Amino acid sequence: MIPKESTMKTLINILAIFFLFLSTHALANDREESDYEKERQRNLFVMKAEKKFRGARVEVLSANGNVITSGNLEKRKVVIDFNAVKFGTYTIRVSKGDETKEFHFVKR
Repeated sequence: MIPKESTMKTLINILAIFFLFLSTHALANDREESDYEKERQRNLFVMKAEKKFRGARVEVLSANGNVITSGNLEKRKVVIDFNAVKFGTYTIRVSKGDETKEFHFVKR
């Protein structure tokens, strides 16, 4: 049995609506992930240190001077994730021998 023309048009319309729904849903999910990813990246501090600072001590200090975390710079690139800390201003101190560099990060 061959479907009638009106049945075929209905089937095409249903399929078109279905695919439209799928593509709209996919775009909405991409947008949500994109907004989330932008927010996450906004709370990352990324630094590439000079070669002479390899092995240096890296400290993250709160506004009142308390050390939040510290570690050694094993590679030249360091990424510090501020997603889990409170809003405020932080100082990133990199020191090796007599040399010290400080950077500031504001979490909003």
